[in-house]
Amino acid sequence: MVMFSPEDFAASLEAEIRDLPAGFYDTFQYTRTGNNLAHPITIGVICRLLLKRDSGLRLALDLRLNEGHLKFQPDIAVLSPHLDPLLYVDYESPNSSDARVPSKDIEAYSSWVAGYHDAAPYFVITSLPDKPVPSWELRHTGKGQSNAEFAGPHRAAIHAEMRANPYRFWVRYYRSKVCRPLPSSISFLNIDGKNAQLLDLS
Repeated sequence: MVMFSPEDFAASLEAEIRDLPAGFYDTFQYTRTGNNLAHPITIGVICRLLLKRDSGLRLALDLRLNEGHLKFQPDIAVLSPHLDPLLYVDYESPNSSDARVPSKDIEAYSSWVAGYHDAAPYFVITSLPDKPVPSWELRHTGKGQSNAEFAGPHRAAIHAEMRANPYRFWVRYYRSKVCRPLPSSISFLNIDGKNAQLLDLS
């Protein structure tokens, strides 16, 4: 059973998203109420490319892995026909490529692997344009929400910095928050418009 390398996965993902509408990943147009298509369509795209590689794979969506005090809930768990884990994938849409990534994705997986389980590979995919995007949004800044640390008197300046280049802003933030050394089984990918590339958080 042949699985993807991160490089192969990025190339296959890029080929699959080529025909999606302009702005699908580098605006918030497809993360709005009534048009919130970015996440569900991309999950479908990823499932399709996985099954193209091996139609015998079993795909578990939104699998809730809980044991003891740990919780890990990847968008997609790729399983063998005997239900052994082969790969985990989390996709973060433009709306979710924010301060949640280190805790919701990276720390949850790292703790899951360290606490209980073999390190099946894990791909974390963000949607961050590497260019100025004047319309890029900073949501979830209310008390107790994921981006609350960016509220307050400096919010406008932070927002302007983020709009100047969302990719650079959030990658710098992720590097400042993740605990090192990261498990070697984690790979980070980013969708920048129509391009899908590996992302280095080391």
